[in-house]
Amino acid sequence: MGTTVMKFISLLLLITFSYVESFGQNNLQYSAPFFNQYNINPAIAGIEDQLDISAVFRKQWANVAESPTAQNISLHIPFDMLAGGIGINISNQSSGAERWTMAKLGYAYHFQINEYSQLNIGGALGLINSSIDGAQLRTPDGTYINGVINHADADLPLSKVSSSTYIGDIGAYFVNDKLTASISYLGLLGGELNFESGFNSLVTEQSSVNLFLAYNLDFLQSITIIPHVYLKTDFVKTQSEFHLIGRYNDNLILGGGLRGYDGNSLDAFIATIGVELKNGMTMLYAYDYTLSALDTISSGSHEFVIKYSIDTRLGKGRLPGIIYNPRNL
Repeated sequence: MGTTVMKFISLLLLITFSYVESFGQNNLQYSAPFFNQYNINPAIAGIEDQLDISAVFRKQWANVAESPTAQNISLHIPFDMLAGGIGINISNQSSGAERWTMAKLGYAYHFQINEYSQLNIGGALGLINSSIDGAQLRTPDGTYINGVINHADADLPLSKVSSSTYIGDIGAYFVNDKLTASISYLGLLGGELNFESGFNSLVTEQSSVNLFLAYNLDFLQSITIIPHVYLKTDFVKTQSEFHLIGRYNDNLILGGGLRGYDGNSLDAFIATIGVELKNGMTMLYAYDYTLSALDTISSGSHEFVIKYSIDTRLGKGRLPGIIYNPRNL
C-alpha cells in the first residue's frame, strides 16, 4: 500500500509542476499549518467525523510600518451522501496599500483504503479580489499638497482600484494512524487581475505547490510527539518549515519550529503553545522570532488560532445503488 501511495504522490507532483504558467492567490506563510490544514489543501474536507471550524489571525513583522496582516476562516464537514466532505475557506490579507480577499467552496472525495488508511482527492473553486489604494502611495517625483495626489507615474493609481477573478485549487491527502501526507496546488485555475481607472499595470497572482508531511510518535500513554515539515514553492522561490509539536494528555500543546533552510531563506524560529479544551475548542498562539535582516526593526510575528470541532455531519447514510419503488413491484 505504501508503494501505491508514493506512486500517486509522484504522479501528482509531475502533473503539478507541468502547470507553472497558471495564476493563484498570494499565499501568506502561516506559522501553525498543522492546526489549519484545510487552508492549504481542499482535499482535507470532511477528513474527521465532525464539523471543524478554524479562525486564524496573523500579524507579521510587528513594529514594521504597513507590515502584512492576515485573517482566515475555514470550515469543513463530512457529507455522506456525496461520499466525501465539503468546505468553505475565506481569507483576507493586507500589506500597505494592497489587499487580497478570497472565498472558495471545496469538495473532497474519500477513498477508504482500509480500517486505518484513507486517501482524499479534492478541489475548490471561488473568487478572489485584489485592491490597491493609490491614495496611500507616494513617489519621489509626486506632488501631494492640499489633498491633491499626483504620482507622476502612469502605472500608479490615484485612488482605490480593484479587480476580481475566479480561482481554483486541487489537492490530495493521505492519512493513517501514524502518517499524514498532503500535496496541493493552489492557483491551478485562475484568471488575470486587470485594474481599471487608467491604472496601466497588470497584477498577476502567485500560484504555489504545498507539501505537508507529519508523523505521530507515541511516548508512554500521555505524550505524543508530531514532527512535521511544510514546503511551499511558487516555482521561483521555495520556503520550508520544520516543526516539532508535543501533546500532553491530548490537551496541552507545546512546540518549536524553524522557517528556512539556508542564508537566503532563513526567516524565523517559531514557538508554539496551545490548549485543547474538553468542549471541542483548541486555542493556539505561535510567535515568530525573526532571524532575517528584519530582526533590527521587527519584534517578531504573532499568530492566533482558534479551532472548534462539533460532532455532526451532513447527509448521514449513503443512498443505495438501487432505489426500489413499491408501486412498480
